[in-house]
Amino acid sequence: MAKVRSFLSEEKQRQAALKHDPELFTLSAQADGHYSARPESPRYPFCLPLDVAGENLFVGVRNQIEAFAAKGIPWHKGIEGGPTTHLCSSQVCCVNFLAPFASKPDALLALVRAHYQDATSMVNVDPHGRGDLVKFERIGNRMLNYLDEGSKRSGTRTRGANCTSADAAVRYWGKGGRSTSSASAVERLCLRPG
Repeated sequence: MAKVRSFLSEEKQRQAALKHDPELFTLSAQADGHYSARPESPRYPFCLPLDVAGENLFVGVRNQIEAFAAKGIPWHKGIEGGPTTHLCSSQVCCVNFLAPFASKPDALLALVRAHYQDATSMVNVDPHGRGDLVKFERIGNRMLNYLDEGSKRSGTRTRGANCTSADAAVRYWGKGGRSTSSASAVERLCLRPG
């Protein structure tokens, strides 16, 4: 547990310093920000101000705000339908890292092969899905309540809220024709590249 806290403490400091890079963040984003939408809550150096929470996403993937809304996926501690202000969000990290690869199967394959050499091609995460090579907030089959989670009233599970989900998942064909769907691959790619 001490290693996790140490990593998070170090990452908070690193992110607080990084937000002062004018190539990454506007001047408005460099101020300390609230972690929640309540303006009376404390301000933290590793959070963005509420009005610029969208800057937590890389410019090239900010279309994911609309994509999440269209799919009914809430952002963890999101601000007004967009991402959180917290610069150490695992959800935001996965979106920033993997969204650029979502429509580039060859580039995604090269990335996956760096850790899984038997990968031969990328395939839709859900076998009968709409063609998502990267699926954010994956919960598997909505009809199967694997861990008895979900809304207390309806029992339904929602991607990104009230149930266990993978921040992101990818699926690839391996040598020998074996298909592998992996959230652990995503964690390895997002958090421990190289």
